[in-house]
Amino acid sequence: MITISKAIEDAITATPYLEEAMSKGIINLSALARELKPRIKKQLYKKDVSDAALLMALKRYQPSLKKKANPSRLYSEIENITVRSSLIEVTLKNSAEVDQIRKDLMRVLASERGHFFNFIQGVKESTLIISKDLEQVVTKHLSGKAMSKITNLSSITISLPPENRTTPGIYYNLLKVLAWNNVNLVEIVSNYNEVSLIFDNSQIDKAFSLVKSLVSKN
Repeated sequence: MITISKAIEDAITATPYLEEAMSKGIINLSALARELKPRIKKQLYKKDVSDAALLMALKRYQPSLKKKANPSRLYSEIENITVRSSLIEVTLKNSAEVDQIRKDLMRVLASERGHFFNFIQGVKESTLIISKDLEQVVTKHLSGKAMSKITNLSSITISLPPENRTTPGIYYNLLKVLAWNNVNLVEIVSNYNEVSLIFDNSQIDKAFSLVKSLVSKN
């Protein structure tokens, strides 16, 4: 049978924002106990669960949150943030044409530096995020086969420290600050030590300001 302590842990871990607030000690545990009470009662199939029991379970659980990995410290080690504009995103069903497009683009990139190029191949479809001046290379193979095409995009590319690969939640603070400020993320592309965030041109200034402030305060 599930215990009050386990029910509390499940409720907190299911809400990352709440988990973070508790770890920083900035939430009123008595008020939280009252808020969680109906949910815990339902989960335990009990007619009543005392506020005192819930509060005690929260107090016992809180110290364990402070011991969790803190990914935000890695932001202080970020030195390279690059912004690019005039990008387009094209999504296609996987086919021989998609493979040919990739080969043609690689030939262009081999002789001309400075282009933005990301190729993401999924199970049934592939997405190209490229500089607009590469669009002609792509469109000559399309023949109406594009599933979607998004123009007027910009990107923020962040070079991450090597520890990002072994730090849980490395993207959490980054995506959270964008979500809280109502900035829509069109696409996210990650590599070994690099992540590129793709936005509509209309939101790139606000997005860059938020990312920069996140890095500066850590």
